[in-house]
Amino acid sequence: MKPMSRRQQVAQILEQNAGKKSVPELATELGMSIGYLRCTAQTYGISMAMPPRVTEHDKTLMRCLRAEGMTLAEIAEKFECGIKTVSRACEGIQKRQEAA
Repeated sequence: MKPMSRRQQVAQILEQNAGKKSVPELATELGMSIGYLRCTAQTYGISMAMPPRVTEHDKTLMRCLRAEGMTLAEIAEKFECGIKTVSRACEGIQKRQEAA
């Protein structure tokens, strides 16, 4: 049997880590360029897409908290994500104003 080429070995590593580690993380671990790993993944038909960190359920909860008056920063801290992520999830939802 013919031994695997270096590129085939890299493709196997990519396949094992697909959806678990990002390409930049793997590039650092393997000491290879991000471009080389992405090219290898594409050549072998391996999707390196990461699952979303914020689920649809999380987005619904974010919208509820925003409507109840929490700030974007407070929600982001609670869900351990960025303010921009919360902002996108809560687009069009205004923070409830406190009655004076």
